Amino acid sequence: MFPWGEVHSSDNGTGILEMVIFPPEILFFAEYFFSFGAEAVVIQPEELREAVRRKLVRTLEEYNVPN
Repeated sequence: MFPWGEVHSSDNGTGILEMVIFPPEILFFAEYFFSFGAEAVVIQPEELREAVRRKLVRTLEEYNVPN
């Protein structure tokens, strides 16, 4: 069980976390999912995907990696 929602796992080891995210929680969850690196991919909502993407771009810029 996941504290914020329901996990649906596949036989191949992947899974989907289904949960409700309210607009004020976007930045919190962007940080949270970003911490998993490539092991977690946000599918939706688009606002959360974009927040994770912006964090990634800032991180790449910090390391002088062109995006």
